[in-house]
Amino acid sequence: MASFTDNQGRSWAVDVTALSIQAIREQVDPAFLLDTAGDDNTFLRLRRDPVLLCRVVFLLCAGQRQQQGVTEADFYMQVIGDAIDRATEALIETIEKFSPSHTRKIIKAYRAQEALERDAIGRALERLENPELRQQMLDKLERDIDARVQQLLEV
Repeated sequence: MASFTDNQGRSWAVDVTALSIQAIREQVDPAFLLDTAGDDNTFLRLRRDPVLLCRVVFLLCAGQRQQQGVTEADFYMQVIGDAIDRATEALIETIEKFSPSHTRKIIKAYRAQEALERDAIGRALERLENPELRQQMLDKLERDIDARVQQLLEV
C-alpha cells in the first residue's frame, strides 16, 4: 500500500480498489480511470489539478481521518506544496498496482516520461539560476532599454 506524509508529518496510506474507484466516480470525478476511448487522461488531470488530486486523496483517507480526528479543513490545509507531490506519487503508485498488466506498462512508460521531463526542467532551472547567465540577461535588457530610450530621444 502506498503512503505519503502531509505537512504535519502525518502518514496517510492510500489504496485504490474497485470499491474506492466507484466512490471516487460517484463523489469526485465521474471519469476517474474510465478508459472510454483508449485515451484516459486521469494522470494528466491529477497532475494539472491539485484540487482534484486532494479531493481524491481526501476520499481515500476518510477512515484514517476519522480515526485520527482530522477535520476536512485540517486535512486540506496540510496537503499543500510538496505534500501534493508526495500524495500524487502515492496515488499513482497505488493506481499502478491496482491496474491490469497492459495498463501498468502504460503507467510505467508515463512515469518514465515524467522523470525525463523533471530532469530537463531541473537542468533548465540550473541554467536560469546561473549568476553568469543572469548577468548576461540583465546586460542585454539594459542594452535594449538604452537602445529604445535613444530611439525616443531621436524622434
